[in-house]
Amino acid sequence: MRKPILFLLALLALPFVELALLLKLGALTDWKVPLLAVVVMAGLGIALIRSIGWLTFRQFQEELEHRRVRQLAQLLVVDGQETVDPDRLAT
Repeated sequence: MRKPILFLLALLALPFVELALLLKLGALTDWKVPLLAVVVMAGLGIALIRSIGWLTFRQFQEELEHRRVRQLAQLLVVDGQETVDPDRLAT
């Protein structure tokens, strides 16, 4: 029971740690370096999200060819609901 709480605390602390590191980097260097770091990390995050979406699309195409669409469609609907409204699944 303690591991989920520790994971949640670490997840909540992550933005503060990132902000502290960016402020420290800005104090040690010019203001352009932290700005560049934020832009690069945002680009990497966007690329990661796009690749995951593309992999899901390819998996759907493969499942469509194997006629196992029903299970995958249910999985995508549940994932979509979870993305839009996580509280909806809790009820």
